[in-house]
Amino acid sequence: MKQGLSPNEFLKSDIIAELNKEKQQFEILTALSTEERAEYSLLLEKLMGQHEAASVSTTAEKGKTLEKLVSFLFESTHLYEAKTNLRTSSNEIDTLMSLNENGRRHVYNGLHAIKNDLILAESKNYHGKISVTWVGKVQSLMQYTDCRLAIIFSYHGLSGKDWKDAVGLTKKIYLGSPKDDKYIILDFNLKDFQKVNEGIPFLSLIYDKIISLRTDTNFESAIAPHPAEEQ
Repeated sequence: MKQGLSPNEFLKSDIIAELNKEKQQFEILTALSTEERAEYSLLLEKLMGQHEAASVSTTAEKGKTLEKLVSFLFESTHLYEAKTNLRTSSNEIDTLMSLNENGRRHVYNGLHAIKNDLILAESKNYHGKISVTWVGKVQSLMQYTDCRLAIIFSYHGLSGKDWKDAVGLTKKIYLGSPKDDKYIILDFNLKDFQKVNEGIPFLSLIYDKIISLRTDTNFESAIAPHPAEEQ
């Protein structure tokens, strides 16, 4: 006789199934078109080339390409508008993404699973991994802008793993914030840029990262390219 699922296993499987169903509702909205995919691939190829050992690209040139790549990803969803290089009284914000009219309509209709009306997008072009100090600075910017979702875009990603260093701090910040007012800080690095290039919709990937942080699981490992990309 085939052994059934335990109550706990059943609950987990039911939750994951519901999360996948919600995610699939807006995947079609965020998949790159053929033309966008080609343009994105060229930008990513340029960024990777600039980070090769033999490259003579300057830090400024690498940073500019990274910022273009980030802006392209958001703009290709047709759900956000970007405000760049904003100044606060003490800091500069790389990019603040806000839902446009189309994005707000999709949230209202339940087709866009990411409900945050603002996303803080910080592009950090460093030779190594992003330190814990920058995660703290990003949280301060989030508090100043009243933003609850931030994404740190970089080539090498955040330092540490599990509950250590920068990765660990993102988890501690999330757990330490109020239940209904969570601060979500996500890491988006070269591996993620490559996943988008392989066909995984950008916002679906962001959504999976949010779920991973919320559940302290590797929810991202279960995602696959959009069905249209597998044809």
